Amino acid sequence: MKELEEEIEYYNSYKKRLIQFIIHSCSYAKEFNTMGRVRLTANEVLDIIKEISVVEILIYNLELLKNPEYSVLNYLNNKHLN
Repeated sequence: MKELEEEIEYYNSYKKRLIQFIIHSCSYAKEFNTMGRVRLTANEVLDIIKEISVVEILIYNLELLKNPEYSVLNYLNNKHLN
């Protein structure tokens, strides 16, 4: 259970860092000096947003495993696999 909580914490932190990276990289005008920031194209931002969505789904699934008595996963397991 402790490993599961650590994994959830890791992925939450990873998701937050991705969001901060997008905000930091996209918060300047085109003519402004980037000051060490990375200029992201629209496709790169979209790829990062897709990665954030995948991580959110992974976190949700880990949360379901953490609380099996209240989870949809438990319901589906009992209803369809048994």
